[in-house]
Amino acid sequence: MKLRHDLIGTKLGNYKIERLLGEGGMGAVYRARDTTLDRDVAVKVIRKELAEDPAFVERFHREAKVAARFQHPNSIAIYHYEDGSNADRLYMVYEFVKGRELRSMIDAGPLSPSFCAKVAIQALSALEAAHRAGIVHRDLKPQNVMVAGDEQNPEIKILDFGIAKLKDHPSLTQAGQVMGTLAFMSPEQTMGQEVDARSDIYSLGVLLFMCLTGRLPFHGKTAGELMDHHRKSQPPSLASIHTGVPAAFEPIVARALEKRPEDRYQTAREFRQAIEAIPQQALAFAQAATVNLENSLDEDRGRPDPEATAATAAGASDGNATAFHDTAGELAKQKTASLGGYAEGDTGEFFSGLVGRTVSGKYLIESKLGQGGMGAVFKALHQDLKRHVALKIVHPAVADRADVAERFQREARAAMGFIHPNAIPTRDFGRTEAGLLYMTQDFSPGQDLDKLLKAHGRLPVARALGIVRQVLLALVEAHKKSIVHRDLKPANILLEDGDLVRVTDFGIAKILEEEPNEKGTASELTGNQVIGTPFYMAPEQARGQQIDLRTDIYAMGCVLYELLTASRPFSGDSALDVLMKQAHKEVEPPSRRAPDAGIPPEVERIVLTAMAKAREERFQDASEFIAAIDAALSGAGAVPDTTLPPTKVPQASGGGVLVPLAAITALVLAGLLVVVLVVDGDKLPKPLAWVKGKLESGSTELVGRTDDPPANPPAKPPADDPPADTLPPADDPPADDPPADDPPVDTTPPVSVDPPPPAQPSPPPPRPNPPPPPP
Repeated sequence: MKLRHDLIGTKLGNYKIERLLGEGGMGAVYRARDTTLDRDVAVKVIRKELAEDPAFVERFHREAKVAARFQHPNSIAIYHYEDGSNADRLYMVYEFVKGRELRSMIDAGPLSPSFCAKVAIQALSALEAAHRAGIVHRDLKPQNVMVAGDEQNPEIKILDFGIAKLKDHPSLTQAGQVMGTLAFMSPEQTMGQEVDARSDIYSLGVLLFMCLTGRLPFHGKTAGELMDHHRKSQPPSLASIHTGVPAAFEPIVARALEKRPEDRYQTAREFRQAIEAIPQQALAFAQAATVNLENSLDEDRGRPDPEATAATAAGASDGNATAFHDTAGELAKQKTASLGGYAEGDTGEFFSGLVGRTVSGKYLIESKLGQGGMGAVFKALHQDLKRHVALKIVHPAVADRADVAERFQREARAAMGFIHPNAIPTRDFGRTEAGLLYMTQDFSPGQDLDKLLKAHGRLPVARALGIVRQVLLALVEAHKKSIVHRDLKPANILLEDGDLVRVTDFGIAKILEEEPNEKGTASELTGNQVIGTPFYMAPEQARGQQIDLRTDIYAMGCVLYELLTASRPFSGDSALDVLMKQAHKEVEPPSRRAPDAGIPPEVERIVLTAMAKAREERFQDASEFIAAIDAALSGAGAVPDTTLPPTKVPQASGGGVLVPLAAITALVLAGLLVVVLVVDGDKLPKPLAWVKGKLESGSTELVGRTDDPPANPPAKPPADDPPADTLPPADDPPADDPPADDPPVDTTPPVSVDPPPPAQPSPPPPRPNPPPPPP
């Protein structure tokens, strides 16, 4: 398949780019030829947005420099890196390796004890050297271990030594991704604490447990539950899961999995020597299911070709694209920011190959707009309606799963039933002739808030409130239909002409979730997955707990915070760090973060209420949030400028009340005028009959005074000297009150203020007029 890409056929330094192997969160990976040393290499080109981020560039330079210095036979080598100082691109050059992920081998079941021991010894040898160099891997898992050779003589290569922190950059963690693979995290990692070499010992203990048994030591229906197990629960014995595991492994694995770092092996060398001390006879005669490694490397099991897998070895496995295989896999296949291992080459080529094709007989794909945790988004032309749509296509590795397909159709159908002026509507969904799941949404020409913030910085208070208010209007209706967005962030909020807000991806995040199944596989691993983007996740979402509509309220509090301050509420060195802060740390008040932004106290209270850690302390629904914004906008001096930006969305009651009130008043008066002109005068109340008479007589004296004295008015007493005893006591009705059955006189003042015409015959007044004061 011929690919279209601007780098193919060109040179980066000494490296001639030959073909695209894959795309991930950090960038694209290419197979290239080193023209100086005449060897194949893999080149990862960092994506433009990251290359323009000074914080990322600084970290890239620091981490890549350390990683490039580390060389070990069991580690993928980094040959070269370009930090942008001598060129306009950031890129890394890797060793090009053919092999298979350890993860794909575990899918078939427990591996032979002898093979497991050899893999662990080589991995620990690499860790030993890395730890001496001051490098902690931080993300050891089967996806990051490549295996070549045969069963008797396996050769492994570990990915990402020294650059795991780069891949855990918070901005790389997208919807549908869990960073740092929870299933392999040490207890101290799950608590966001500083880690050292002993954290890698724990992770390799989990990996060895899984190689020997085919299962993980801990499971949980939520991410929070899984992390609690890492902190508090003792792992089961190996033999309780798989009887063929030699007893000699039991104390070794148990010590590696101790909760306290000081109780584990203190060095990788100590761990390695313990495994090497296992008698060979115990390994040779162990009754275990074995894998013919050589055959497994050759057989086609739906995995990528060796070159595509080499893209993973070269570090292509850092981002969204690899989420596809993770959602489809067994226990170890989680969605992570360092996802490693899906056929990234296959993924990149698959999506690039769709450009120019027609989907479902009517959508002509013109260009790819982006690629994420579930699939890719394209700009397409509806050939019948001659209008552009945003076409979202799910990767086959996900779409082939029955639970995902069923959930996709359910959520897409629900999204189609949700229409609101401030939401991008879902128009169509289905399966293509080739079996691809797709959905279409209106194509918006708007700019997303993320780009707006990067270009212009923080927004004026009133504009920020007006934008958030429109999002909340959409949430009011979405929540009524039990649709929780789950991934509200500036990148999902588009601004069209006149600051019309359009929210995208309603219902999409839920499709990425995995639901429990009877086999206790991937869903049991992370349960209610940490779906969303860490910068905007509510505490319950960060912990993987059950979410509700108040989760969206928290996210919008984060968005408002960023609009007002041009900074996110929480930042950190890793996505895990950000999640831990979301879950446990109180946010710095926005007025302290941006003291020169002029954020009023009323607005600050809105932000802090929306971002309360406890759900019951937040606004309980979007309507409450709107009411608070309206009060701030209408309060005297509450915001520097209470004029909302132009909008095409009808205002709800509250904010900006004067214009809607004037419009309503005008409509009421117009209606009264029609009634006056059409209805006979004798059927109208006296005030309206009087107005009708004035209109028919051509009088223009309908306005001017502020009171309307009754017919035959007496002289008015001075305002500051009322007469004494001119009214009967309140409890003593006057003797000449009309009988109870007689209707009282209509004494309502007419709308106009001119004296009315002579009084018409009417029942007697309810009480006599007070006498005039003495002269």
